Amino acid sequence: GKLIGDIVHLHYEREGQHFLLLQNTSREAAYDFTVTVPLAGEVSRWDAETGDISPLTVARGEVGHTVIPLHLEPAGATLLSIDPEAACPSTPLIAADLPIESVSEREAVGLASEAGAYSITIGSHDDNPRRVRASVRAMPETLVLEDEWQFETEKPNALALTSWQYEMNYRVVNTDADANEHVYTATFNADLVPEDARLLLDGLAVEKVWERSSVVNFQVLVNGEPPQAHGARAARKV
Repeated sequence: GKLIGDIVHLHYEREGQHFLLLQNTSREAAYDFTVTVPLAGEVSRWDAETGDISPLTVARGEVGHTVIPLHLEPAGATLLSIDPEAACPSTPLIAADLPIESVSEREAVGLASEAGAYSITIGSHDDNPRRVRASVRAMPETLVLEDEWQFETEKPNALALTSWQYEMNYRVVNTDADANEHVYTATFNADLVPEDARLLLDGLAVEKVWERSSVVNFQVLVNGEPPQAHGARAARKV
């Protein structure tokens, strides 16, 4: 209900699309807030790190205005795109007290783990947000499997390692050359170790990190040991 001085913004228009960059200048405080833009249209979030574009929740639309709920961590930033020619809202789901599988114009599908009353809040282009309630009277009986059973996934199961630590060591090899050692470390725990696990590196073995860089040596270690090779050596020169 009040302005947040720590959050600054930049508005840019190009070829009919509007872009809004929001930056939380505070290094300590995170904020949950709403942004009101003086136009209506489809709202998307542009991820500057990955290049992904995803629809963004619109809380409600008013005449000539759109209200968007956002969250910014300390020193966080986000880039929004508003297309006035497209329909709104992009993603109508604002809040729910159970996991939501899908939302359409007429139906929302949620996954309940026990009997009870549940509700979801849906945004609206022409009115205030709407709260929808539903009750689950009873859960289906538990399906007991036999002692021996197996299943297959439709697609390969994958764990994306997204949290990394970085360390750089610099040293002079001789009077005419130096060396940089870059160490990237990701840590995870697994209760069950699968019999067939593959490690996929995207881009490291075939692309040079820096333009005009010379020989790049790299080594992959899992629990301090080189993994068994599958289709390529674990350590090689490119």
